[in-house]
Amino acid sequence: MKSTLFFQPDRSLISVLKEVAEDLKCHHLGVCVAYATDGILETFKANTNYGTSRWLIGLDDGVSSPNLLTQIQGDVYAELRVAFSAPKRFHPKVYLISGEHGIALIVGSNNATSFGTEFNDEAFCLLTAETDGDIAQLTSFFESLWERGNSITDNEIHDYKLARNELQFVAKNATKKAEQKLSQFLVGIETNGTGFWIDIGSAMSSGREIEFPKKVADFFAVDGELKKYDFPVSGAADTKGIATFIYREDNGMWRIAIPRTIEGATDLRSIEDGKHQRSTKAVLFKRKADNALHITFCDHASPEYEQLISRSKSNGTFGKSSSQPGARSFGFL
Repeated sequence: MKSTLFFQPDRSLISVLKEVAEDLKCHHLGVCVAYATDGILETFKANTNYGTSRWLIGLDDGVSSPNLLTQIQGDVYAELRVAFSAPKRFHPKVYLISGEHGIALIVGSNNATSFGTEFNDEAFCLLTAETDGDIAQLTSFFESLWERGNSITDNEIHDYKLARNELQFVAKNATKKAEQKLSQFLVGIETNGTGFWIDIGSAMSSGREIEFPKKVADFFAVDGELKKYDFPVSGAADTKGIATFIYREDNGMWRIAIPRTIEGATDLRSIEDGKHQRSTKAVLFKRKADNALHITFCDHASPEYEQLISRSKSNGTFGKSSSQPGARSFGFL
């Protein structure tokens, strides 16, 4: 595999893309970036002359243009997915050029913006496939990134635009309110299995009233202006109920009261000598397409619990509820 390093502005990403697209006779362009803004679709089309395209665009921070999302969504020869990594950031910058004469991949610091592709000081590497093995490796790498994205509806693009507008309007005042609303919108998009888990510990009401740190409240789309509200939940064996969220002023924690009707909710803390013992279980919340939460439980000694820890550590979201001994573990999926 041939690799070539570039420093922009000595060589701009656009100029390299154009040259590679001509050499390979490009028919498909793949774009995976943290940010993409207006005008970039026309720029890429003019310089690569691709036929079809796939776009995986990050929505973190509200930088990416909703107008661009709508434009790509309306292109019958393009496929759009979006990504976000709360509480982290989705930050890749990768471009795949496929043509009659081969495949090339660009990996670097360049976002799909006018400054990122032409004017900023950026660095990137062009990887050009020379063998069938190289082609398979580059294709597989881009596909692994593509699988991290999710489809987005026109209504969700509209909601993202409103949240983004408010975020930009209030940015000068350094307020966090709009940023929270944007984050709440992002976690509301269906993410094919995205979830949050936390150890039950010594939760009240036999383990059903579970507290979690404020920093993970975005997963539940909690409105910081409300101190208490209810929403539907479901559990194993098609059990259903209404969960109550309460904000505790004394410790800045949110508490969820899981209804008894949810399968397994009445067997979370054992009793010895008439006293409830610390729970040996964790609770897993998964967001469903209708925005309801699905709740299940697993024992600390189970393979499922080990998998929760492993997955959260691998994606960098494993944490503790506090710095005190006996703090509960939690993570995102």
